[in-house]
Amino acid sequence: MFSWTVKGKNLIYMPGKGIFVSDAIGPLENAFTRSVLLHELVHHVQFVSGRFDIIADTCDRWYPKEREAYQVQNAYLQQEGESRRFLLDSLPHRCGDRDK
Repeated sequence: MFSWTVKGKNLIYMPGKGIFVSDAIGPLENAFTRSVLLHELVHHVQFVSGRFDIIADTCDRWYPKEREAYQVQNAYLQQEGESRRFLLDSLPHRCGDRDK
């Protein structure tokens, strides 16, 4: 499960179930909020296509999946003239506490 908080409200992607957008978020009227939904749609396409299933370990699979989702999200933000971007390298790795 992946989740975001935008303005204190949740967008959640649950593989095999879909993307749930809290009614409290309101309309997806700005590019930033829409970019978060787009990010979650990328995760859905990844899940349905099985594109990253060849990577057996879920921790090793996390980073390339997030990288792709953030690249698509950042491209959308740029296209929409939004100055904010996400830097994947600045996020904590999902399994960052394990020894490599």
